[in-house]
Amino acid sequence: MIFETILLIITIIPFIVLAVPKKQNRNLNKIDKYPKVSIIISAFNEENIILNTINRILDSNYPKDKLEILVIIDKKTTDKTVKLLKTIKNKKLKVILGKNSKSENIGIGIKNSFGEIIGIYDADCFINKNAIKNAVKYLEDNDGVIGRYYFINERGLIEKFSAISLIQESEIMDKRICQLLDTAIYYGFDAFFKKKIIEKYSFPKDVKSESMSLSSWLSNNNFKIISREGIDCNITVASTLRDNWKQRERWFRGVIGSMKHFFIFKNSRMKITLFFQHYTQNIPLLVLINLFFVPNLFFVLIFANILPLRYMLEKKYYNPLLLLYPLYLAFLGTSIISAYIKEIFGVKFIWHKYERIKNE
Repeated sequence: MIFETILLIITIIPFIVLAVPKKQNRNLNKIDKYPKVSIIISAFNEENIILNTINRILDSNYPKDKLEILVIIDKKTTDKTVKLLKTIKNKKLKVILGKNSKSENIGIGIKNSFGEIIGIYDADCFINKNAIKNAVKYLEDNDGVIGRYYFINERGLIEKFSAISLIQESEIMDKRICQLLDTAIYYGFDAFFKKKIIEKYSFPKDVKSESMSLSSWLSNNNFKIISREGIDCNITVASTLRDNWKQRERWFRGVIGSMKHFFIFKNSRMKITLFFQHYTQNIPLLVLINLFFVPNLFFVLIFANILPLRYMLEKKYYNPLLLLYPLYLAFLGTSIISAYIKEIFGVKFIWHKYERIKNE
């Protein structure tokens, strides 16, 4: 009985916290100086999305003579990504053949960049017009800034479930824990850094926990990295249950791999941040376990639906099927179990890539 009660409490607390959305100021003062900015994107078979991504950056309101885009092509790319990029007649776009590692490709981009500030994005990140300006403003007093992400393809039920789960993680970590502790975790995209700092880092080949490796390096070297609104980008979400499951399994294997950083972090606030990141990532597994205890089942089904209900009210999209969200979380919980098993037995890590939406 005591175990079931404790399990229930640690499962429903995050959902209670998320009942009220946390708003932040996204309006920044004007900047006086416009330093050169280099946006770096590592691309692997991105023919469906790459043109939209590049055009969004080119449409930003940052001075064009101060901006460049470097797309580092994964050497195992087999689609028309490079061919499509060649259709963009803009000298500010550079296409470079890289390696079979996103992390190493970011490092290649930094070495070939001209900017004083480095922006890192994924190939499916559609930035807003003010993102670069806002990043530059934040970097006047900080060494790096991590942005927030929103979604562009919440069309079907599975995509909405995926979006809600990502909102859940982002609101717990970025808008609450990181704000409270004044910390930030680099997620591998939607981030800006001063080049003089980031160029000192040796980007590893390891794809499982490269983002946490960089986060720990930044923290241990006492660089000031913040997480803020205004550096927004829209991303795609996985649209099938299989892609959701595979994606979460991959992410969680990275989370498990980053456990070592708990002991590497010198900053106690980053240790606490990492603890809550693991806690947040384990929520689907906690929901799954609760379903095996009848007394807990009722409460979990109620509290886990707080965020879907909030989502329906904010989006004015009223679909009772969204109340199946707890079952979706339980489904993701099985991917976490799989991740633990594969890490324990040393199963080879395989990168799973889901289908992007088509260029519009």
